[in-house]
Amino acid sequence: MQQALEAKLNEADPLTFTGADVAWLIAHVGDLDGHIRDDLTFTLIARGVLAGGFTAAQQRRVNDAIVASKQIFSGIDAPQNNAVFLRSFTALIGSCILQADAQRPFLTRTDRGLWFQWALEYLYRERDWRGYVAGHGFAHALAHGSDLLAAALAHPLFGSARQEVVLGTVRAVLDRIIQPLAEDEEERLANALKQGLQAHTLSQATLTHFLTATDQALWQGADSERAAGYRLSAWKRVLQTLYFLAPSLQQACLPLLRHYYRENGYLES
Repeated sequence: MQQALEAKLNEADPLTFTGADVAWLIAHVGDLDGHIRDDLTFTLIARGVLAGGFTAAQQRRVNDAIVASKQIFSGIDAPQNNAVFLRSFTALIGSCILQADAQRPFLTRTDRGLWFQWALEYLYRERDWRGYVAGHGFAHALAHGSDLLAAALAHPLFGSARQEVVLGTVRAVLDRIIQPLAEDEEERLANALKQGLQAHTLSQATLTHFLTATDQALWQGADSERAAGYRLSAWKRVLQTLYFLAPSLQQACLPLLRHYYRENGYLES
């Protein structure tokens, strides 16, 4: 089975899959072999969902299996463990499912609502932020959770009623940083905010206020511990990303970035 699926990686879209193919892919979402999980399983599921490879029934089957198992929260409250690979790649697949549903709705109202809820809950609850794990490849839960949130915020049915919850989730992530982020997670988190702004699920005024208030809060604790410096460094990268990806936020981001560079000796007062 694996050999036949490997061959599909070199085929042009749209691919075709048998029922057995789909069952194998569902079973290997959290495989501990990085190649099987990332290069093979995720790649083919993404192409199946987003590039027309799955039939409508197969697409629903993938979603139904993931939703029914609630595997995005598998082992999430336990000490650091290998279930993070299942959780993280389920979140990444969820981002594909929401992107596909945004283009051509296929989810039930209940399942769509669950994905919207999980986009907030998973990012808030996930504590295992390991990037590359020797022997297993990338876990990348913070990045994939941010991708799921970005897909939810970009969805035309997400709406603007949960802006405070969304921004509270992002703030909670920033507050939990205790060491430097090593795998460009800041850009993925910023992209979620950019997607929300672009889709009008986050308003310009609300997001601008969030940027200013968060910046002030992070600087207030700047000298309290070493981790505070890591949080400010990550925040700087979020601001930099928003400055370039969301031009309408440049006026809000620029003074905050200038303040960071002045405080760190790169600009004169």
